[in-house]
Amino acid sequence: MNSDITLKFSIVFVLLFLNLISSTPTETISSSRSNFGTIEAPNLTSIVTHCPQNCAPHLVTHHEIQPENLDLSNFYKPVILSSTRETFPALNYVEQYKKIKPYLVQTSKRSGTFCRFLIFHLGNRPDIMRRTDLLHLYTFHYMKNWNHQVTTVTSIQHVYVLVLLTEKDYKYFSNKKELLYRPNIRIIPNFAVLILSSLTQSANCTICVNKYDNSWPYLRNLQCVAFSVANNIATFYAQIKIPWDWEFQRDHVLYNARSQKSDFLDAVTKTVHLVLKGKLNLTFFDNYVAFRARITESSMTEYMGQSACTIILANSVEYNFLTCHTTKELSFRFYQKPFQLWVWVGILLSLASLIVVGEIFVKLNFKENLSFSIGIYFVGSVFESLTYIETKVKNANFFRVMVGAWLISVTTLTNCYKGLVIMGLNAPSDVKHPNVFEDLVCSSGQEDSAFLKMNDTTTVSAMNKAYYTRPSRFYSNDSIAPPDEGTCFNLLSTSRVVSSLSHRTYIEYNLLEILLTLLKMASTTPRKWNLLWFNMMKSNQVYHGGKGKVDKTTLQKTGGNNPDDILQYWAEQELIECGRSAFIGTNEQVAAWQAYLGAYYKSVNFYVGQNPVQVKKIGWYFHVYAGTKGERVPKLFASCVEAGILLKERKIESEYSLKRRVLITTNISASFGSNLTSVRLEGPKSLQIGGQIQTVFIIFGGLVTISTFMFVLEFGCKSYTIWKKRLAPWVSDDVKEILIINTYICT
Repeated sequence: MNSDITLKFSIVFVLLFLNLISSTPTETISSSRSNFGTIEAPNLTSIVTHCPQNCAPHLVTHHEIQPENLDLSNFYKPVILSSTRETFPALNYVEQYKKIKPYLVQTSKRSGTFCRFLIFHLGNRPDIMRRTDLLHLYTFHYMKNWNHQVTTVTSIQHVYVLVLLTEKDYKYFSNKKELLYRPNIRIIPNFAVLILSSLTQSANCTICVNKYDNSWPYLRNLQCVAFSVANNIATFYAQIKIPWDWEFQRDHVLYNARSQKSDFLDAVTKTVHLVLKGKLNLTFFDNYVAFRARITESSMTEYMGQSACTIILANSVEYNFLTCHTTKELSFRFYQKPFQLWVWVGILLSLASLIVVGEIFVKLNFKENLSFSIGIYFVGSVFESLTYIETKVKNANFFRVMVGAWLISVTTLTNCYKGLVIMGLNAPSDVKHPNVFEDLVCSSGQEDSAFLKMNDTTTVSAMNKAYYTRPSRFYSNDSIAPPDEGTCFNLLSTSRVVSSLSHRTYIEYNLLEILLTLLKMASTTPRKWNLLWFNMMKSNQVYHGGKGKVDKTTLQKTGGNNPDDILQYWAEQELIECGRSAFIGTNEQVAAWQAYLGAYYKSVNFYVGQNPVQVKKIGWYFHVYAGTKGERVPKLFASCVEAGILLKERKIESEYSLKRRVLITTNISASFGSNLTSVRLEGPKSLQIGGQIQTVFIIFGGLVTISTFMFVLEFGCKSYTIWKKRLAPWVSDDVKEILIINTYICT
């Protein structure tokens, strides 16, 4: 069944070629390869331009293609042409002009079905034997992944490989029993050979295809059939419908012209599908640069046509941090905050002045001893507790005026102070948390001053040294804790297990990649930022959850859980303790962690840094050719970005990611046991007044302690006096002197 289908497809496209050839009755198919595609035999243009409507032709030729041999001026679909001249090694030449990479194209990167039509015209017989790797090279990107133990591979949708031979070539391979190509890597599934006749157009040509799938490429394994050039079955290709007509580069391009090779999020691919689906009809989601035709270097400009490069910025990469660590402000300062410093100074000076003036007034006007203190009276008025005043003093006019003015002022100040304090107590607790990256690093003024005095060369050298002497990424069962563990922040990041051996576990932390990126930017970054990254790279900085400890045994016995998920779980467990720890990542990673932690641990408040570090901008690069449908693609994509469709899709993906992570955390908690569940179930906490009200009890406790000490002292002195009187008749004079001294001390 499969062989019949393969034969059918092969016969169809070969007969179409023969039909195209028959459109020029005066032309013949020469047995010599030298004049194929020339003015005398211009069939090359017909074959390329009249290939199946929904297939992208790819011509691989050994000859120099000149404009008079191949005219694509009226051809408006992508065409790939490659040359394998003797002066260029095949692989290098293809990499230079086609940018073929030694990686397989994943099926998920392609949008539905597609059709590739490869035509190999390679010259003399020895040449095709020397360059059999070309067949693998050009078909490599149209195949699915294969098992290394098997030499067969299945194709993705429609991929046709056609090798053009002459009758002499056919006899050569038949007599010598040579392979048409060496399948040392894989077997090409849809492989066919077209044998060009040296006779007139009325003669038949021969087509040879596989008898069965994955057959070795001997001619004896091919089923050959002679066909008449009179057949016309071009209508068959109308049944193959391919929904795309645009080719673009999927790698994101940085705005600063530094290309990166990491893929976009899946949401971006979905957006492009939304833009292109049903409107255009040949888009490949692979790593090729968009083009219409690629020919040899000498004539490339004559076939590429007018093109315009469009960059649409879709996102930016920033580094930020997330933490729930908070510190209470100094408690005693709360009672000083209602009034400014100059107000407190004015109150103290006024109170001292009143006390001095009042004491002088009493001493000068009242000679007899009075049973009250004017100083205690004024101090008591501040605390709304007035003491007894002698009638003589109270009736004095000077005292009445002075005290009346003071009481009005102190009552106003007291009421304002109490109101401001009560407002502060009723307001949410004022806590401090890290807002900028400088709050996370360990630094000393002496080291910072020395770093800022360095020149640019010395600065980069110092940062390199700090980075490459960082704590090792190899962790065992022993805890690796730097000396500043209690004061430095523990910097968390996403991580993954690269390898787990019997004696060590190799873990790769994203934070180290972030620091390396910042290190590369050191020459163009302000000095204060370099100082920050330098402090983050120093050896006294902690880099992972558990204070640098990774349990190798637990990673090896995952209980069905992904080791990377376990590392994420440990970082999460470290973070929600709200100690001196912070998660550092890109803006998208931080937003995802904040959404997850905020929804899963409702009793904990998480804070994001206020000064994200912008590293790069990400944009889409469109290579647009005039006169093609692709001209509208950048506009459609820009409209999707501006309308928020791309952002909406990313939010949807974040929601799915959130659900998955909740499930992962629950499974790991059930496997290993943790207090994370109890933290999650605590629910919202009541209002925490914090250190303000605690200060009252601290003051109260201090006063009680002083009162107790005074009570013990007074009680001891009183008991000593009674005991001395009882012993006086029986003691000597020397002992009496000692008792007198002790009595003086108690007094």
